Order: sequence, then structure tokens, then C-alpha cells
Amino acid sequence: MSVQIGPESLLEEDPQVVTVEGSRYILNELDDGTVVLYSTVCQHQGGRVMVREDVFRCPTHRWEYDPETGECLTEDACLPRTTLRREDGHLVGSLPD
Repeated sequence: MSVQIGPESLLEEDPQVVTVEGSRYILNELDDGTVVLYSTVCQHQGGRVMVREDVFRCPTHRWEYDPETGECLTEDACLPRTTLRREDGHLVGSLPD
């Protein structure tokens, strides 16, 4: 099911945490222009992943994730993500698991 994430203007300050349907996600426009939405649930023990400088980091145990791929930089894990599309000035897509 597709949901409206918000206006394209959200990309002016990316990556950033956004709330959609009561849950938090990380919105990011990749280097190639693709817009993705990452889960903020750390794959280690379910902590909350946050945007920190040039990485996404879970402060609970300091797991770090690459903002381009969602891959963990220290372990074999990856943040769930979904690709969004632009429609009439809005970002639309499904939510990551």
C-alpha cells in the first residue's frame, strides 16, 4: 500500500528523521537522486537509529550504517529500506518493514 510521505521539500534537509503514520523513518536522497526511506530500528537489538554526521548510528551499542546503502559498517546487517517516487511535488511509496 502506498502512502504519502510528505512534500518533496523535505529533501532540502536530508538525511532526516520523519514520522509517517506514527512511526519514525530516515528519509535520504542518494547520490544518484534516488529517494529512499530507511527503518530506524537497529538490526542488533531494536534500538533507535539516528542521523549522525556522515553515518546513521544506534546509540545503544554504536552500530553504524552507511547512508547510501543502509549496510552496517561493523556487522553483517542492513537497515530495511524502500524506494520512494515523486508524484506532483510529493514523496510517495510503501513503508519499510
